[in-house]
Amino acid sequence: MAPSKRGGDEPDKDPYDVLDVKFSASEAEVTKAYRKLALRYHPDKQSGKTEKELEEVAKKFQEIQEARDFLLNEEKRKKYDAKRASLLARKMADEARESKMTSNRKRMREQLAQQEADGSDKLSQKKQKAAKVEELKRQGKEMRENYADRQSQQPTKPIFRAPAPSKPENMEDRQVRLKWSRKKMKISPSEHSLAQLMQAFGKVEEVEMLGKKGNAALVTFISGKSCAPCVEAYLESNEMRASYVGGRKETEERKKKHEEEESNNISSTTSQKDDSMGQESVKDYQLRRAAEREHLLRQMEQDEDDAKQSISEVGKESKQPAKTANQRQPPSSFPPDFPSTDEFKACKTPFEKLNLAESQILKPLLLDEASSVWEVPCEQAPKRVAASFRKHGRFNDQMASDGGI
Repeated sequence: MAPSKRGGDEPDKDPYDVLDVKFSASEAEVTKAYRKLALRYHPDKQSGKTEKELEEVAKKFQEIQEARDFLLNEEKRKKYDAKRASLLARKMADEARESKMTSNRKRMREQLAQQEADGSDKLSQKKQKAAKVEELKRQGKEMRENYADRQSQQPTKPIFRAPAPSKPENMEDRQVRLKWSRKKMKISPSEHSLAQLMQAFGKVEEVEMLGKKGNAALVTFISGKSCAPCVEAYLESNEMRASYVGGRKETEERKKKHEEEESNNISSTTSQKDDSMGQESVKDYQLRRAAEREHLLRQMEQDEDDAKQSISEVGKESKQPAKTANQRQPPSSFPPDFPSTDEFKACKTPFEKLNLAESQILKPLLLDEASSVWEVPCEQAPKRVAASFRKHGRFNDQMASDGGI
């Protein structure tokens, strides 16, 4: 038997209604009703009917078989009969209650049923709208993909754009900072001489000397296009350097860094050819020379800053007073820490504590020396005792009196 939509082993339709038998029909009556309907709806006896009619007849024949199998199963039929009797009893109770119900309650029940039906309709409408929206989204996505495919297949046409209006150049974009070495240049340049020198790259608007050293100047051109030739002209010079100013300096550094990265990428692809030829490319040579010049310029600036700083430090040291001999000596460690015994506590001064400590520490040595004193003649004993005390670094009047010196 096919699985039922109701759940469990119950058939989709009432088997008694399918076989057209009574609720108390026996197994023989069920079998008789099945054979009668099977002869009518058997697929082999349906000649001359359309395909749709044949599908309906086959479905009806399957329902008849399921109903017969279900009613002939005693356990399933017993459970179904109990449930069917309960449903019939509930139906009869509902009919009796409805017959006693007033018109107002009937109207309220009908309104409640109508509200439930309307709610289910609204829910279904909301689901339909959501499904419609999803369908529209899917269609829009397909249309966009198709449009993108068509555009990718078509040849690209050049788009003409009008040139953007030129913006006025900033002051920093037209300025170049010059710095030279006073040691290498025989004659220090002036504003007039620098203006004449910079005329080779473009018209000069202003020249301003910078700093107190007199080795730097700020040149302002009429046009910002004159800055690049000026900077490039002094890249290899050991006497003078030219650099950009402000934001353009950062822009040129980023541009230079980007060009170096591109050149490194290109050189990595052609490294095998360069290694085999044993030659350096022109681009790599230019980059290496530019890095060396930049390092030289920074070294010159660092040397000048170090010289200035050393001069200032020498002046500060000359102004500071010389330290005295007492300041240079480390702090004294006298008196030392003594044990906290009753013998040391009885001493009043640090010297007494020191004498007591020396006597305890040097007692074994003193006993050895004293024993050797008795082995010498009497006239030499005091001298031997005194020499012993002097050897161990302690000799005073008290010891001399105790030793009989």
